[in-house]
Amino acid sequence: MQISPSLLPIYCNFVSDIDECNTDFKNCHQKALCHNTQGSFTCSCKPGYEGDGYNCTDDDECLNNSHNCSEKATCTNIEGSFNCSCEPGYIGNGHNCSDADECLHNSHNCSENATCTNTEGFFNCSCRPGYIGNGHNCSEFSINSTILHGNQYYIRHLHRFLASAPGVGEDSSWFLCYNTTSHGWKAKTFHDSCNGKRNTVTIIQEGQ
Repeated sequence: MQISPSLLPIYCNFVSDIDECNTDFKNCHQKALCHNTQGSFTCSCKPGYEGDGYNCTDDDECLNNSHNCSEKATCTNIEGSFNCSCEPGYIGNGHNCSDADECLHNSHNCSENATCTNTEGFFNCSCRPGYIGNGHNCSEFSINSTILHGNQYYIRHLHRFLASAPGVGEDSSWFLCYNTTSHGWKAKTFHDSCNGKRNTVTIIQEGQ
């Protein structure tokens, strides 16, 4: 009896897929991820890196503006990632930054005799009435006047009146250039003593 070859059973050995990602056959970059596929594998760079998976380099998110830092923050690139830090004058986690009220939190450097005014990202210092300076250093406004006799009420009013004059609110100092009691009433003496000065004020006592 002859048996036709076509009727003979055929035995096949099926080999399951080899996961190259778990072997030394893969050649992905050390900063890449290996993805097994049926009969093969693929490589892709890890987040924070760019390339074809076989060659990966650091992706500078700060340079290519792919970060999510706040517009009021500074982006600093690091290997495989980036950091966000709020700019001076702002507080937050770097991704969300809001104005830091230095006046409210007492983190300013205004003089104790100055008023602190908060601004966006910063603050301003201005000397209080009766004081002169740059806001960080304020000294009591004074003027050598026999008529005023050191009367602080009059001196404060005089300071407010002169506040708009250039230099009064800065590092200026007022001094006596002419006094009739000492210098007499000659006009020439007055002009010789006071002409050429930046800002002058004449104090006259009434009822004498």
